[in-house]
Amino acid sequence: MTPNNSEPRKLPAKARVLVVRPDRIGDVVLSTPVFASIAGAKPEWRISALVRPAVADLLEGHPHLDEVITLSTNAKPSFSNITGLSAKLREKKFDAVIHLYSDFWVSFAVFLAGIPLRIGPASKAAQIFYNVRITQRRSRGERHEADCNLDLLKPLGIPPVRVSSVSFSKNLPENLTGSIKQGNRNVGIFPGMGGSARNWKSARYAELADMLDENGVNVILVAGPGEENLLNAVSVACRKKQDRVVIS
Repeated sequence: MTPNNSEPRKLPAKARVLVVRPDRIGDVVLSTPVFASIAGAKPEWRISALVRPAVADLLEGHPHLDEVITLSTNAKPSFSNITGLSAKLREKKFDAVIHLYSDFWVSFAVFLAGIPLRIGPASKAAQIFYNVRITQRRSRGERHEADCNLDLLKPLGIPPVRVSSVSFSKNLPENLTGSIKQGNRNVGIFPGMGGSARNWKSARYAELADMLDENGVNVILVAGPGEENLLNAVSVACRKKQDRVVIS
Protein backbone atom coordinates (compact mmCIF):
# COMPACT_ATOMS: atom_id res chain seq x y z
CA MET A 1 0.00 0.00 0.00
CA THR A 2 1.26 3.49 -0.71
CA PRO A 3 1.85 6.20 1.92
CA ASN A 4 -0.94 8.73 2.56
CA ASN A 5 -3.57 6.48 0.99
CA SER A 6 -6.65 7.07 3.18
CA GLU A 7 -9.13 4.95 1.20
CA PRO A 8 -11.11 2.97 3.84
CA ARG A 9 -9.87 -0.56 4.41
CA LYS A 10 -12.31 -3.39 5.02
CA LEU A 11 -11.92 -5.45 8.19
CA PRO A 12 -13.87 -8.47 9.45
CA ALA A 13 -17.26 -7.81 11.03
CA LYS A 14 -15.83 -8.63 14.45
CA ALA A 15 -12.36 -7.26 13.91
CA ARG A 16 -9.71 -7.16 16.63
CA VAL A 17 -7.99 -3.76 16.68
CA LEU A 18 -4.94 -2.74 18.68
CA VAL A 19 -4.28 0.92 19.51
CA VAL A 20 -0.66 1.65 20.45
CA ARG A 21 0.28 4.61 22.67
CA PRO A 22 3.45 3.76 24.61
CA ASP A 23 4.17 7.14 26.19
CA ARG A 24 3.00 9.44 29.00
CA ILE A 25 -0.23 10.22 30.83
CA GLY A 26 -1.27 13.37 28.94
CA ASP A 27 -0.83 11.82 25.52
CA VAL A 28 -2.72 8.70 26.57
CA VAL A 29 -5.65 10.81 27.78
CA LEU A 30 -5.67 12.61 24.42
CA SER A 31 -5.85 9.21 22.74
CA THR A 32 -9.14 8.24 24.35
CA PRO A 33 -11.26 9.94 21.62
CA VAL A 34 -9.88 7.25 19.29
CA PHE A 35 -11.42 4.54 21.49
CA ALA A 36 -14.76 6.39 21.59
CA SER A 37 -14.73 6.85 17.80
CA ILE A 38 -14.07 3.18 17.05
CA ALA A 39 -16.59 1.94 19.62
CA GLY A 40 -19.26 4.31 18.31
CA ALA A 41 -18.79 3.41 14.65
CA LYS A 42 -17.98 -0.29 15.08
CA PRO A 43 -19.50 -1.55 18.35
CA GLU A 44 -18.91 -5.17 17.29
CA TRP A 45 -15.14 -4.69 17.05
CA ARG A 46 -12.86 -5.68 19.93
CA ILE A 47 -10.55 -2.82 20.95
CA SER A 48 -7.29 -3.27 22.86
CA ALA A 49 -4.78 -0.64 23.97
CA LEU A 50 -1.02 -1.12 24.36
CA VAL A 51 0.46 1.30 26.91
CA ARG A 52 3.15 1.62 29.56
CA PRO A 53 2.36 0.09 32.98
CA ALA A 54 2.38 3.54 34.62
CA VAL A 55 -0.72 4.68 32.72
CA ALA A 56 -2.67 1.41 32.68
CA ASP A 57 -4.84 2.46 35.65
CA LEU A 58 -6.28 5.31 33.57
CA LEU A 59 -7.73 2.83 31.11
CA GLU A 60 -8.69 -0.19 33.23
CA GLY A 61 -12.46 -0.57 33.03
CA HIS A 62 -12.73 2.07 30.29
CA PRO A 63 -16.17 1.72 28.64
CA HIS A 64 -14.72 1.82 25.12
CA LEU A 65 -11.94 -0.70 25.67
CA ASP A 66 -12.10 -4.48 25.86
CA GLU A 67 -8.52 -4.97 26.99
CA VAL A 68 -5.45 -3.10 28.25
CA ILE A 69 -2.08 -4.63 27.38
CA THR A 70 1.07 -3.26 29.03
CA LEU A 71 4.70 -3.21 28.07
CA SER A 72 7.07 -4.99 30.44
CA THR A 73 8.52 -1.75 31.83
CA ASN A 74 8.00 2.01 31.98
CA ALA A 75 11.52 2.53 30.63
CA LYS A 76 12.06 3.69 27.06
CA PRO A 77 11.39 0.69 24.77
CA SER A 78 14.51 -1.06 23.53
CA PHE A 79 15.49 -4.28 21.80
CA SER A 80 15.97 -5.97 25.18
CA ASN A 81 12.81 -4.88 26.98
CA ILE A 82 10.32 -5.71 24.21
CA THR A 83 11.31 -9.38 24.27
CA GLY A 84 8.18 -11.51 24.19
CA LEU A 85 5.86 -8.70 23.03
CA SER A 86 5.57 -10.03 19.49
CA ALA A 87 4.58 -13.51 20.68
CA LYS A 88 1.99 -12.04 23.07
CA LEU A 89 0.40 -9.97 20.31
CA ARG A 90 0.52 -12.77 17.77
CA GLU A 91 -1.58 -14.96 20.07
CA LYS A 92 -4.35 -12.37 20.11
CA LYS A 93 -4.74 -12.45 16.31
CA PHE A 94 -5.29 -8.75 15.74
CA ASP A 95 -6.63 -7.68 12.35
CA ALA A 96 -5.31 -4.11 12.53
CA VAL A 97 -3.09 -1.88 14.62
CA ILE A 98 -3.14 1.91 14.89
CA HIS A 99 0.12 3.46 16.05
CA LEU A 100 -0.78 6.79 17.62
CA TYR A 101 2.86 7.24 18.62
CA SER A 102 5.77 5.98 16.54
CA ASP A 103 8.24 4.13 18.71
CA PHE A 104 10.78 2.16 16.68
CA TRP A 105 11.11 -0.93 18.90
CA VAL A 106 7.42 -1.25 19.71
CA SER A 107 6.57 -0.87 16.03
CA PHE A 108 9.16 -3.51 15.20
CA ALA A 109 7.59 -5.93 17.71
CA VAL A 110 4.11 -5.28 16.30
CA PHE A 111 5.42 -5.88 12.77
CA LEU A 112 6.88 -9.23 13.85
CA ALA A 113 3.49 -10.15 15.35
CA GLY A 114 2.14 -10.40 11.80
CA ILE A 115 -0.80 -7.99 12.12
CA PRO A 116 -2.07 -7.52 8.54
CA LEU A 117 -3.06 -3.82 8.61
CA ARG A 118 -0.57 -1.47 10.31
CA ILE A 119 -1.52 2.22 10.35
CA GLY A 120 0.78 4.96 11.59
CA PRO A 121 2.23 8.42 10.98
CA ALA A 122 4.56 8.85 8.00
CA SER A 123 7.34 10.15 10.23
CA LYS A 124 10.36 8.79 12.06
CA ALA A 125 12.16 5.59 11.18
CA ALA A 126 9.32 3.46 12.60
CA GLN A 127 7.19 4.18 9.52
CA ILE A 128 9.01 1.39 7.67
CA PHE A 129 6.95 -1.07 9.73
CA TYR A 130 3.56 0.40 8.65
CA ASN A 131 1.74 -0.44 5.43
CA VAL A 132 -0.65 2.52 5.64
CA ARG A 133 0.98 5.85 6.50
CA ILE A 134 -0.61 9.23 7.18
CA THR A 135 1.50 12.36 6.74
CA GLN A 136 1.40 14.60 9.81
CA ARG A 137 3.44 17.54 11.12
CA ARG A 138 2.92 17.21 14.86
CA SER A 139 6.22 18.88 15.72
CA ARG A 140 4.91 22.18 14.32
CA GLY A 141 2.22 22.31 17.01
CA GLU A 142 -0.36 23.65 14.56
CA ARG A 143 -3.06 21.11 15.44
CA HIS A 144 -4.34 19.57 18.66
CA GLU A 145 -2.77 16.23 19.53
CA ALA A 146 -6.22 14.62 19.83
CA ASP A 147 -7.06 15.64 16.24
CA CYS A 148 -3.77 14.19 15.00
CA ASN A 149 -4.69 10.92 16.70
CA LEU A 150 -8.14 10.92 15.14
CA ASP A 151 -6.63 11.45 11.67
CA LEU A 152 -5.21 7.94 11.89
CA LEU A 153 -8.75 6.53 11.80
CA LYS A 154 -9.34 7.77 8.25
CA PRO A 155 -7.99 4.58 6.63
CA LEU A 156 -10.74 2.70 8.50
CA GLY A 157 -13.48 5.12 7.44
CA ILE A 158 -14.32 5.96 11.06
CA PRO A 159 -15.66 9.48 11.80
CA PRO A 160 -14.04 11.32 14.73
CA VAL A 161 -15.68 11.63 18.14
CA ARG A 162 -13.95 14.41 20.07
CA VAL A 163 -14.61 13.24 23.62
CA SER A 164 -11.85 12.40 26.11
CA SER A 165 -12.43 10.14 29.10
CA VAL A 166 -10.47 8.02 31.54
CA SER A 167 -11.39 5.30 33.99
CA PHE A 168 -9.70 5.08 37.37
CA SER A 169 -10.29 1.79 39.15
CA LYS A 170 -8.24 2.62 42.25
CA ASN A 171 -8.95 5.16 44.97
CA LEU A 172 -7.78 8.68 44.19
CA PRO A 173 -5.13 10.18 46.49
CA GLU A 174 -6.70 11.71 49.60
CA ASN A 175 -5.09 15.11 49.02
CA LEU A 176 -6.75 15.22 45.60
CA THR A 177 -10.21 14.04 46.64
CA GLY A 178 -10.23 16.68 49.38
CA SER A 179 -9.96 19.39 46.73
CA ILE A 180 -12.77 18.07 44.54
CA LYS A 181 -16.07 19.88 45.13
CA GLN A 182 -19.13 17.69 44.69
CA GLY A 183 -21.79 19.26 42.49
CA ASN A 184 -19.25 21.57 40.84
CA ARG A 185 -17.32 21.32 37.64
CA ASN A 186 -13.79 20.38 38.67
CA VAL A 187 -10.77 20.93 36.42
CA GLY A 188 -7.22 19.91 37.23
CA ILE A 189 -4.37 21.89 35.66
CA PHE A 190 -1.08 19.97 35.44
CA PRO A 191 1.69 22.36 34.28
CA GLY A 192 4.39 19.68 34.38
CA MET A 193 5.40 17.74 31.28
CA GLY A 194 7.95 15.21 30.09
CA GLY A 195 9.95 17.55 27.87
CA SER A 196 8.83 16.16 24.50
CA ALA A 197 7.47 19.54 23.35
CA ARG A 198 7.45 23.23 24.26
CA ASN A 199 5.60 24.06 27.45
CA TRP A 200 3.52 27.07 28.41
CA LYS A 201 4.92 29.69 30.75
CA SER A 202 3.56 29.74 34.30
CA ALA A 203 1.66 32.95 33.57
CA ARG A 204 -0.31 31.27 30.78
CA TYR A 205 -1.40 28.42 33.07
CA ALA A 206 -2.42 31.01 35.65
CA GLU A 207 -4.41 32.89 33.01
CA LEU A 208 -6.26 29.67 32.16
CA ALA A 209 -6.95 28.98 35.86
CA ASP A 210 -8.34 32.49 36.34
CA MET A 211 -10.59 32.19 33.27
CA LEU A 212 -12.00 28.86 34.46
CA ASP A 213 -12.53 30.23 37.98
CA GLU A 214 -14.44 33.21 36.62
CA ASN A 215 -16.76 30.74 34.88
CA GLY A 216 -17.62 28.88 38.07
CA VAL A 217 -15.14 26.02 37.70
CA ASN A 218 -13.32 24.62 40.73
CA VAL A 219 -9.65 24.67 39.71
CA ILE A 220 -7.06 22.34 41.21
CA LEU A 221 -3.38 22.85 40.43
CA VAL A 222 -1.65 19.47 40.26
CA ALA A 223 1.99 18.42 40.04
CA GLY A 224 4.17 15.37 40.44
CA PRO A 225 7.22 14.92 42.67
CA GLY A 226 9.97 17.42 41.97
CA GLU A 227 7.59 19.89 40.32
CA GLU A 228 6.72 21.86 43.44
CA ASN A 229 8.53 25.00 42.25
CA LEU A 230 6.61 24.97 38.99
CA LEU A 231 3.35 24.53 40.87
CA ASN A 232 4.19 27.44 43.17
CA ALA A 233 5.06 29.68 40.22
CA VAL A 234 1.65 29.06 38.65
CA SER A 235 -0.11 29.55 41.97
CA VAL A 236 1.61 32.89 42.63
CA ALA A 237 0.61 34.14 39.17
CA CYS A 238 -3.10 33.32 39.76
CA ARG A 239 -5.36 36.17 40.83
CA LYS A 240 -7.17 33.85 43.25
CA LYS A 241 -5.55 31.22 45.45
CA GLN A 242 -6.27 27.75 44.06
CA ASP A 243 -5.88 24.39 45.75
CA ARG A 244 -2.47 22.86 45.07
CA VAL A 245 -1.92 19.11 45.08
CA VAL A 246 1.34 17.18 44.66
CA ILE A 247 0.72 13.53 43.73
CA SER A 248 3.49 11.10 44.58
